[in-house]
Amino acid sequence: MEKWQQLKSLFAEIKNTVTDLLPDWIVSEETKTLRAKQSLTVLNAGIKGADCLIRAALFAAERQALSASKALKLLPALRMY
Repeated sequence: MEKWQQLKSLFAEIKNTVTDLLPDWIVSEETKTLRAKQSLTVLNAGIKGADCLIRAALFAAERQALSASKALKLLPALRMY
């Protein structure tokens, strides 16, 4: 059964690849709509991923700034030693 699923998956991938290579004037409206939806899904996923990365970078920068601020406050005390 697993081999059958792999074979179906392989044929679906081949079909999608061949369909993607066809010019737009040959492709049906249904396929064009499906392509547009898939592109939108990929774009949305990319935007969400980028948003997560930006939030993580901002969080890291905030923590770094706080650490630097604390270090600057301790600097005068360290000079005494």
